[in-house]
Amino acid sequence: QHTFTSNIDKCQTDYVYVGLAYENVDLNDNYNGRNIVLRAGDGSFRVFSSSQGCFGGYRTGDSIRVEVDMMERTATFYKNDQLLCLAGGIAGPMRPFVSIGSRDVSITLQSHDAKSQSDLHAGG
Repeated sequence: QHTFTSNIDKCQTDYVYVGLAYENVDLNDNYNGRNIVLRAGDGSFRVFSSSQGCFGGYRTGDSIRVEVDMMERTATFYKNDQLLCLAGGIAGPMRPFVSIGSRDVSITLQSHDAKSQSDLHAGG
């Protein structure tokens, strides 16, 4: 299991995305078939470009934690330690994905893994 937290240090825009992405993802395309993202504005949750509903947005002071279980092939999203949503069917390798969309946004990404520099690989 792999876990990381995006601490939202400063965010006054709707266009911030936090989640996971496969390698070689287009970093300018927030909703695509190669990532799983949660949007700041309305909390819309997209899994490989498919909308999975809205789970409330996030702003300055919030934290978004993502727990990845490659054995179960799931990613679970939390806002301020409250369960928000879960995505299934993921396969590795995947990496944390953050798109800030504005110059006045600041996010601190914190890994909770012993191997913080490694990709998230299936089975490991």
